[in-house]
Amino acid sequence: MTGVNKVILGAILLALATVSCHRGTLPTPQSQTAPTPTPTPREILPKQFGPINDYAKVFDQSAQTRLLFTINELRTNSDVQFVVATVDSTNGQSIFDYSLALARDWKPGGESGRGLLLVLAIRDRQWHLQVSKALEKDLPDQVCKELGSRSEELYKQGKYAEGIGLFVRLIGDKLQGKK
Repeated sequence: MTGVNKVILGAILLALATVSCHRGTLPTPQSQTAPTPTPTPREILPKQFGPINDYAKVFDQSAQTRLLFTINELRTNSDVQFVVATVDSTNGQSIFDYSLALARDWKPGGESGRGLLLVLAIRDRQWHLQVSKALEKDLPDQVCKELGSRSEELYKQGKYAEGIGLFVRLIGDKLQGKK
């Protein structure tokens, strides 16, 4: 890795550490076990397989296909890499810390630094959006909270893909208005 790449990577990691958006209310699952607090060392974080990482298994194939189309549309229209991770639980770790660890590991936005990572912890009934430094001016915390809150009713109904799709479209509309 060249010196320039190391500097860029360092700037991206620092940006992800300082910028994020959070608001959480997801539906209460039928059965719930108490989470056990555990740190999230890098070796136990889930691996990223693409823009959609459904570890909680809340998307059927058609919902995932529709969501992927919406995410790709955002990438094409706004040059933003949007990554989604659904997990059953953060196991007692704060949603902020968990999503930050994932963002540091997965590096959404790559070298352009234009990345977003949405984490939904289904049993914890929380969500958190990590926003890269490059998008901070266009998507400040308050804007992300307001846009994300519009999806909460869909999450409560168990319509996670629809809720995320709505969130992605609202972000795209906001970014298009900024250009």
